Amino acid sequence: MSHDKPDQAQSIVAKIVEGTVWSSGSGVAVKIIGLLTTVTIIRILSVPEYGLYQLTLAAYGILAAFFFAGFDQVVLTDLMLAKSGGDSLRFKRLFSEFVSVKLMVGVALFLVTLLGANLADAIYGENIAFLVRIIAFLFPIVAFERILNMLLNINLSFRAMSLFTFIGEAAKLGLVLFFTFVVGFGVQGIIFAIVGASAIALFSFVPYGIRLYRPLVAMKTLSGRTLMSEAFFSYGKWAIGARYLNDLQRNIRPWLIKSFLPTEAVGIYAIAENLYGQAISLVPLGTVLTPIVSQTIHERNRIKNLVYYSAKHGTIFFLILAVLPALAVPWLVGLLFPQHINSIPLFYVILLIMPPVGFVSVLTAVFYAQRQQKAHFVITLLVLLITLLVGSILVRELGVIGMAVEFTISAYFFNILRAWYLFRINPDLRFPLLCLFKWDHKDLDFIKFMSGKVLQFLTGRKT
Repeated sequence: MSHDKPDQAQSIVAKIVEGTVWSSGSGVAVKIIGLLTTVTIIRILSVPEYGLYQLTLAAYGILAAFFFAGFDQVVLTDLMLAKSGGDSLRFKRLFSEFVSVKLMVGVALFLVTLLGANLADAIYGENIAFLVRIIAFLFPIVAFERILNMLLNINLSFRAMSLFTFIGEAAKLGLVLFFTFVVGFGVQGIIFAIVGASAIALFSFVPYGIRLYRPLVAMKTLSGRTLMSEAFFSYGKWAIGARYLNDLQRNIRPWLIKSFLPTEAVGIYAIAENLYGQAISLVPLGTVLTPIVSQTIHERNRIKNLVYYSAKHGTIFFLILAVLPALAVPWLVGLLFPQHINSIPLFYVILLIMPPVGFVSVLTAVFYAQRQQKAHFVITLLVLLITLLVGSILVRELGVIGMAVEFTISAYFFNILRAWYLFRINPDLRFPLLCLFKWDHKDLDFIKFMSGKVLQFLTGRKT
């Protein structure tokens, strides 16, 4: 297989390393703060209050789906392609439409929530109208957050994205402590804290966001065509559909468990899945790869090397990395949540899908860059059917651990199908499987180069 020279590959690798290091570093801090916030909320609220808190979040989550988060990745890919191709007219028009759509959706959801808050009481049978009205203010805030996040992505401002998340989580913890211990609020204090923390993080980045937006003001734009609708009907609808199917697959698992087992089993599985989500989010490689791969998708040698090295060295890296949560999570659960210690065997089963995460992240980025959302939708639908069939059988036969086994089987099946499809439409990206088990001086050079880049960003010194 062909390989880029180190000086040619340095730019793209440096960006990936920078983004991954910043995202990972902040991810550790954010997860620690998030854990403290979660522990605080659970310890402060009684069981009925915690249920009321979850109902309020559920009401928000149902409406927040209309932000069409799955479409943001599609728009980001188009923006990066227009930017790399020097098409400033298309870039400005598409970004302007994105801003308009987000603001309109945010305002609409805010008004609907305020006016329909009483309906929540009728549906949920709880007195949560007041709480729903509080959280309604989160909709316009999130609209501006999505716009800011898009600006940061198109400028590859990984450091700013990491800092934004950190400020939001730190502010949430501080406000939770303030509203509950100082002011004496209960559930409403937690909801105030969530809304307030998002507002603090957003307003902290308003000056920086304005600075990034100013160059766009002077750009000319296309007239006549509506690029957002073109993108949606061309391939965006498949991205949104796949996102909904992913959500459905995630949300249907607890109900499959509940169909055969008591509610306690649902809690055991949910803890195990959440533990894995916390562990894997410490290395948010996919967030970094999507904009970079979109800009370099036409540079076939670089993309081929990225696919090859992610399958070879990425798998080894994440296999080693999986040892850390395997050792740390049982200790943390036993210390903080001993009542959930029964979830650890399920966590170990789910942790088996961690080794190919690097390769999977590259697959996802290439899928978006090549606008293969329809194929992604079809594959996701097939995997959802597997979850329904295999999950039901395994839970009935093995108990709650059967759902963890299904989770792992479905994840591997999903990624094998995507890899097969990717190599079928991109035969130039293929490589012999035996290459994964052979090492030569190029592998050593790559590891040395990557290690140097990581050390450079960690220490601030040239290597």
